[in-house]
Amino acid sequence: SSLQTSSLPSWPMACLPTPADASLSSLLRRDPDFSRFSCGLSSSGAGQRSGCALLDGRLRCRPNFLVIGVTKAGTTALYRYLRQHPRVGASAVKEPAYFGSSNATTLSLRAYLALFPACEACARGEATPSYAWRNSAPAAALAA
Repeated sequence: SSLQTSSLPSWPMACLPTPADASLSSLLRRDPDFSRFSCGLSSSGAGQRSGCALLDGRLRCRPNFLVIGVTKAGTTALYRYLRQHPRVGASAVKEPAYFGSSNATTLSLRAYLALFPACEACARGEATPSYAWRNSAPAAALAA
């Protein structure tokens, strides 16, 4: 079945994340797609369970697992093994660092979600070892 843009919910303001919440990274607070996607998830029980919602008429799915570790601890090998599994949709690139990065090129939510397959029934995830030493990464990932 094809998805129609007319099926996008009208998101109430109550869905928007609270800007005063210090646990959210500044990226999540200022990215308008984060609010729209989060509200889309909360508008349906199925969206909450699958982690998928419509964003501008396209089905987008957030990751439901993260590989967090330290450098030289095997995260690349684990990422490669996970990518080979037919029921796992690993991100198109390793280490997108959406939930905390020291580099200046931070992804938007739209670009981040585009890294994952739109499959509601598969496990979707990414591997960014540097989340282990980014204080805001766990809270930002939990909020997303």
